[in-house]
Amino acid sequence: DAKSAYLAPGFIDTHIHGFGGYGTEDCNPESILKMSEGLLNYGVTSFIPTLYSAPKEQMLAAIKAVAAAMGKEKGARILGMHLERPFISADRLGVQSADSISPVDLDLMEQFWKASKGHIVNMTVAPELKHMRELALFCLSKGMVLQAGHTNATYEQMVEGMQARIMHVTHLFNAMSRMHHRDPGAVGAVFIHPELSCEIIADGIHINPEI
Repeated sequence: DAKSAYLAPGFIDTHIHGFGGYGTEDCNPESILKMSEGLLNYGVTSFIPTLYSAPKEQMLAAIKAVAAAMGKEKGARILGMHLERPFISADRLGVQSADSISPVDLDLMEQFWKASKGHIVNMTVAPELKHMRELALFCLSKGMVLQAGHTNATYEQMVEGMQARIMHVTHLFNAMSRMHHRDPGAVGAVFIHPELSCEIIADGIHINPEI
């Protein structure tokens, strides 16, 4: 007897920076484990801690903290980590820090990958950046899911990104090029191409509730 409650599979949170006063920016494995414990109370059975834009050394410390927490969870399982940076557009930063974004840099990406011990599972990028195809090939060879976000891409650049297997979109509408009748932009690309999946911040604040 569920006593009028709803029964559902465990939720999987693929984009979460913090919970219950703990966050990835703490650069501390204990913070990640506290997130794990707290999330279970809300039906989240697995999650992907997401790292904000930060200077290189802080980013490496945050990556190492998530990797160190994996396998020690008492609550929601840590599936890996999501990098929401550093290869994003300076024109669509949102709350990201301008001094910690970077042009595409494969050597830097290799450092992140090694620090993660192979546990970066998804990364938000701006498809319009130079050398994005080379980055995409590297990430795909490691099994990472690439997603478009913090991007000022034109519709054509979004299509080019899809050709490089950037097939998911980070927080639709927020921090991305708007839909226009002469250039559908990043938002329009999601509506035109059903093969693109997306996330949306459905809190009624980040976007209009009617949307």
